[in-house]
Amino acid sequence: MFGHAMDFDLAAYHMTEVLEPVLWSYAEDLDLYLPKSTWLSLKVICFPEPEAWQLITAMIDQVAAVHKKYGMPFFHMGGDEAFQVGVCNASLMEMGRQGSRDRLMLWHISRTARYIKTTYSTTVLAWHDMFGHAMDFDLAAYHMTEVLEPVLWSYAEDLDLYLPKSTWLSLKPFRRVWASSAWKGADGPARFNSNPIHYIRNHEAWIEQLTRNYNEFDVLQGLILAGWSRYDHFAILCELAPVALPTLAMSMETMLVC
Repeated sequence: MFGHAMDFDLAAYHMTEVLEPVLWSYAEDLDLYLPKSTWLSLKVICFPEPEAWQLITAMIDQVAAVHKKYGMPFFHMGGDEAFQVGVCNASLMEMGRQGSRDRLMLWHISRTARYIKTTYSTTVLAWHDMFGHAMDFDLAAYHMTEVLEPVLWSYAEDLDLYLPKSTWLSLKPFRRVWASSAWKGADGPARFNSNPIHYIRNHEAWIEQLTRNYNEFDVLQGLILAGWSRYDHFAILCELAPVALPTLAMSMETMLVC
């Protein structure tokens, strides 16, 4: 796939979730033993545990090895929708050291981004929602603006509800930002057909958002068109690519025309 992408001047890269929802099969594939205390469930890891960090870095290394032949200009580390932070014993202890739940998140996101950036000399991307409300002081304390570029994401039709001006302003300390829309897999967990109008409206809303806010940053890097395959690692597939390709074409046309 990577070779074919390069033939068409495209770059393919992974998004590897490194915050909480880590698949147990990674540990199985990498032949790592993770004690029971490391897992909050089959898909949620207690990331301050030393063994959990070993798993996360092994996942990163595994992805980087796949890219070695073709290059890895970007590494998307995910980092969104973590709802069980500060639950396990190791998280509670680390949260006490860092001072708050939000700072615990920044501590982990920052150390992970730094590992990727320093080890593989690549640009690290991360979803915005777990640190988009952080204070400027905390962003600076954890060197967040030095180690990653945020990706503001929302797949709704009315982005004013999900991305108010305050969200954009909270990310002003970052010189470079990205945006992310969707063209499939973001309109219901069990859809077997596409809903193109929803995605076209999402892209129209993104045009309005980008037009209003691009000048808040040094560089607006671009719009990532996300095509999701499932809502949850243990859920069924939703909206397969062949069914949704016309929606992708219409979404791209919407961005080009506007």
